[in-house]
Amino acid sequence: MPLQGKFNYGPKFGVVDEWHPRGHRGTDYNGFKAGTKLFAVNNGEIVVNQWSDAIGWVVVLKVGGKFFGYCHLNKQSPLKVGTQVKGGDVVGGAGTTGKYSSGVHLHFTLGTDKNAVFSGKVYDADAFIKKKMVEQKAAAKARAKEKAKAAAAVPAAPVAAAPAVKKEVKNAE
Repeated sequence: MPLQGKFNYGPKFGVVDEWHPRGHRGTDYNGFKAGTKLFAVNNGEIVVNQWSDAIGWVVVLKVGGKFFGYCHLNKQSPLKVGTQVKGGDVVGGAGTTGKYSSGVHLHFTLGTDKNAVFSGKVYDADAFIKKKMVEQKAAAKARAKEKAKAAAAVPAAPVAAAPAVKKEVKNAE
């Protein structure tokens, strides 16, 4: 997930309301203070770190062929374009920058190019991340099961018998 701890959902992806008459282009997470750390959802590269009048300070993280947008950051991220990050690294802090922000939150997007966050085709980043988390847990469980099965199938090494101890018997004459 792009943040840790408790949060509330604001408008989710695709919601149509007075603020988003053509559908919300991301998922909003809120209910935390400004500056709350936002994390890289996987290993990747920072491909955008810029200001947008609409969505404030923006960082886009490229992971494989996917582009995750972190919008309305409290200030410009210290990560320069081209920076390689690992999943869990801090990419910025939550804020309320840009004219389309109504309070501290993270507007989180997923696209197939680095500019999708601004005007391209976007997808439900929250649903995508949750699906990947379920897949990772299932894979880890399967690996643990296989490891246990393999350990049970390995026969125990035979224990060598202790060498016999010879007693010296003396003839009593």
